[in-house]
Amino acid sequence: DKVEEGPGLTPTSLTWEPAKIAADKMDNQIQDQLKETNADKALRSTIFEMCVFGTGLMKGPTLLNKEYPKWEADGTYKPVTKVVPEISYVSIWDSYPDPDAANMMECEFFIQRHKMSKTQLRQLKRRPFFRADQIDAAIADGFNYTKEYWEDTIEDYRNEVSNERFEVLEYWGLADSDFEEFTKLKIPAQFKGLDEVQINAWVCNGRLLRLVYNPYTPAKIPFYAVPYELNPYSFFGIGVPENMEDSQLLMNGFLRLMVDNAILSSNVIFEVNETMLAANQKMELYPGKIFRTQGPIGQSIYAHKIDSVTQECIMMFDKARQLADESTGMPSYSHGMSGIQSTGRTAAGMSMLMGAAKENIKTVIRNIDDYLLVPLGKALFAFNMQFNFSEEF
Repeated sequence: DKVEEGPGLTPTSLTWEPAKIAADKMDNQIQDQLKETNADKALRSTIFEMCVFGTGLMKGPTLLNKEYPKWEADGTYKPVTKVVPEISYVSIWDSYPDPDAANMMECEFFIQRHKMSKTQLRQLKRRPFFRADQIDAAIADGFNYTKEYWEDTIEDYRNEVSNERFEVLEYWGLADSDFEEFTKLKIPAQFKGLDEVQINAWVCNGRLLRLVYNPYTPAKIPFYAVPYELNPYSFFGIGVPENMEDSQLLMNGFLRLMVDNAILSSNVIFEVNETMLAANQKMELYPGKIFRTQGPIGQSIYAHKIDSVTQECIMMFDKARQLADESTGMPSYSHGMSGIQSTGRTAAGMSMLMGAAKENIKTVIRNIDDYLLVPLGKALFAFNMQFNFSEEF
């Protein structure tokens, strides 16, 4: 009865904030779920592709029935199965977003391509709403995986490649409500009377392995595309290699020229007047070699030395490298290059340079926040409220 609304006004008063307590509990729950699903490893793979190809992709949260080992007091093994959120990395090579969309908010559909073995395909039977008979029929139809043209390049570390795999397509997005397969489904109340609905479908060998209405509330496509550098006119961003492509070509050219010149300038080229040499002599060179000459007195062998332009090539290479630093926004001193002159010779000067170099990195981090962490956090909150509801939250 002595509790009053408002902040405490005296040193001995206590301020109870139930919303903050509930938010802290939800935060701990989400942190535990991220660690349990190895989201940090998925994030590292996503950031790698984001930097190299310009766009990184993550997927989640998706429903996963996870088995936890448990033994009873008498030693009987009785595992506990729980529905947990799964956060996973999606390769940009296996992703097919809506081609008319500039970002995930504009996507009407998203297709993920899976490469599965027979065992992995059978394991789908354990997941909710997958059609076991259709999975068995797809396996009986035989392997259907077709290797794409780019796979040899990105998988050049493999010694052997087997095509005994299945290609499974996972579709998330809109579909017309009069789709023939929907007549076999029980239509939820919130989807009645709509011209189009959000669905999730899995297809393999022309067979429908799974077809459900989008289980999430609110309905959304559970993919997140993170650009390294935002391109407002395209779904895909701009990565580090694309930014420094022109300067990298210059660097490659000057380095090749330097190596070719070094090969020529490090050897002597001989010019031989054969009319002044005796017949039937071998032309190989070795220490103490003697050439027999005949005819009038004169020089029969001339040595030519190619001038070295190594220093000029190094200067041009360094200039191209500076252009690469400017185009990428990541100067060489930011990752430990030695030999810094002028401003970088003092601690204060280096601190100023490093502070300026961080501005580009801050933009990239902001993209990760805006396009991945914020929407993923909201999705995990909605997941827990829908599938893991607790009054404590």
